[in-house]
Amino acid sequence: MRMQQGFFQFESLSAHFRNLGGNINVHMAKFSASNQLKRLRNNYRLVIMNEDTFEEVVRFRLSRLSVYIAMSSLFVILVALTSSLIIFTPLKYYLPGVGYGNAQQIREFRTLKLRTDSMEKALVQQLQYNENVGALLKGEQIKSDTTTIDIPDAVVQEMDGEQPIKSKARKKSRSKKRKRRR
Repeated sequence: MRMQQGFFQFESLSAHFRNLGGNINVHMAKFSASNQLKRLRNNYRLVIMNEDTFEEVVRFRLSRLSVYIAMSSLFVILVALTSSLIIFTPLKYYLPGVGYGNAQQIREFRTLKLRTDSMEKALVQQLQYNENVGALLKGEQIKSDTTTIDIPDAVVQEMDGEQPIKSKARKKSRSKKRKRRR
């Protein structure tokens, strides 16, 4: 006598009792293609009842095959709806990296990006300026954001339009060069 329970078939436990204190042996049925098909087609009943009155609200006759087909169909329908929603509506323009849009939209996007970057830089500079002005009004020392460069006096005099003071050795070498050119 065999009894079906869940995915497996169990033989009757009473057939395996040897003695009163004997071990219980349960043998599972071997899985084969024909057994799998039979299990897929076994019918089950799903009943939804009202908990207060124990009245049946809905009753379904289901098999594993019908549940598998229903879930697979639901998955395919959801994928198809999502794909069609993206493909046939303007939502595709909002997906990053897809590349939809014409050249004008791409140019506008780039110019807007450049403007945004420049506005961010201007905002940072304005905030720094406001902090420095506030520090000056309070009498605090302002941290300089530059490094000092030691410029030789000769370069400073040239920038001011004056002739720099040259050493005698330099004067002699220049005069020799002038004579060679002539």
